[in-house]
Amino acid sequence: MTNEAIKLYWKRFAFMWAWPILFLTILIFPGIDTHPQIIFFGIYFPLMLACFYVASKPVRDKRVTMGTGVWWIIFVPLLIWITLILGIFGLGILVGVTTFHR
Repeated sequence: MTNEAIKLYWKRFAFMWAWPILFLTILIFPGIDTHPQIIFFGIYFPLMLACFYVASKPVRDKRVTMGTGVWWIIFVPLLIWITLILGIFGLGILVGVTTFHR
């Protein structure tokens, strides 16, 4: 069902896959860190819930199993987030742009 699910519902799942990229803008745009709780709970969290609602439609309609839905809606965005964070900061540490000092 996983291959069928991705072929049929990738447009819905893509909303949740785009979420980590949208969330990364917290780190990129200057000035967002002035009121982080307001920005997160006022913009990013409701946006994530909306993306989740759209992406979970096939699961709610029982067209996709719960396991398949969890994989494509929760784990894949988590892997995208980890790849983005480790890719950006890992590359920065590797080339010496970002270092962590204590």
